[in-house]
Amino acid sequence: PDAIALLSLDAYARERGTLLLAVSRDHDWRDFAQASDHIVWVEHLAPALDHFNVAARFVADRIIEMLGQDQAPELVREIESALEGYFEEAEFDIDVHSEMEVEASPAGAVVQHWSVANEPLIVSADEEEVSFTLQLECIIRFAASVEFYAWDSVDGEYVHLHSMEAEHEETHEVQLTVSCSREIGEEPE
Repeated sequence: PDAIALLSLDAYARERGTLLLAVSRDHDWRDFAQASDHIVWVEHLAPALDHFNVAARFVADRIIEMLGQDQAPELVREIESALEGYFEEAEFDIDVHSEMEVEASPAGAVVQHWSVANEPLIVSADEEEVSFTLQLECIIRFAASVEFYAWDSVDGEYVHLHSMEAEHEETHEVQLTVSCSREIGEEPE
């Protein structure tokens, strides 16, 4: 079925003297498009949409520039608030190694630092608004409460020995979608 679809699409584009954009994770489509003069292949939709929004790209690039130059404090607060909410809701596993019986529970995750990890990809744009995605590289401090127990063979139960709080930092990438006005004043809205 892929071969029939690709040959049909190639013939359609050739007859009309145009290019056709194929968005697919299928590498057979990629290979076919590389041999075709009429089919352009991309693996993901967001980069494909970005090609059609050159004017909106200027707005997104300007916003990223303003973030990098500390010229958008309100947007920074909104991004940090979104990240805080994301990590408050996130579930994470705790890995504790001990000779004793251990119970561990999450005590929170806090963003220590974040930075933009890629160029923005435009996902939609109209006369008033631009929406784009960003990958943010976030350094997260994860905290956990850990309880240690030992087996009391006389009483036949576990006895609490010690409690502690543990923290660990890791880097995670988070995809963020930003929607803002096309008009950029002193700060993006």
